[in-house]
Amino acid sequence: MKTVELVRPDVIALGYDQKHDEEEIKAGLRERGLSADVIRLSIEVPNVKSSKLLAKLVNEL
Repeated sequence: MKTVELVRPDVIALGYDQKHDEEEIKAGLRERGLSADVIRLSIEVPNVKSSKLLAKLVNEL
């Protein structure tokens, strides 16, 4: 949640195969006084991998 506190996103999108529970994330947001829509993608998004996105972001820093 530290990253969420820092970035303060409007939307948190969970992958269709992630094990995180949406309600637990929403509760964690409320506890911290944050608000964001929490959604789960229902299918795999072609050619989009979170590990590649993270690597690109790290390289840009």
